[in-house]
Order: sequence, then structure tokens, then C-alpha cells
Amino acid sequence: MRRVTINNSLQKARDTSRVYELLLFDDDKQTIVSESDNVTVKIGNRTGFLLDIEPGVTNGVITIDSAKFADLPADDYRLEIW
Repeated sequence: MRRVTINNSLQKARDTSRVYELLLFDDDKQTIVSESDNVTVKIGNRTGFLLDIEPGVTNGVITIDSAKFADLPADDYRLEIW
């Protein structure tokens, strides 16, 4: 089973001061992502796909600056890592 671990997963509406760090796991073993990997984060909610974000990758950790989705309304969102 694959899972994504996101620390500090709650965010206030319009909060642009966070950087999320995502670690990827496959059967409880961390999947290492390198800076040379082409990574895209797809964001959606109950209505469907909303946007793609190009994240940063540093030392095997995927980083997303919350300013990249600050214009989204308050809701529950799902992330897919491609």
C-alpha cells in the first residue's frame, strides 16, 4: 500500500506562510525522490481535479509552498503525487 505522510495537515484559509513537506512510502518503506525526478502534485476536492503544482524536492522530501494554493476556497482537498 502506498501512502503519503503530511505533517501539520491543517491550514487556515488564506494562510500562505507554510511549507508542507511530503514523504512518500510504499509498503512502509520510504520512497526516495531525487531532485532530478519529474514530480507533479495534483490537487482536487469532491468536485474533481482542480490544479497541478510543481513542488520542490530537497534531500528526498517533496516541498509545497502553501502560497501556491492560497486562492482555493476553504474545503477538504486531496493530493496525488505523480
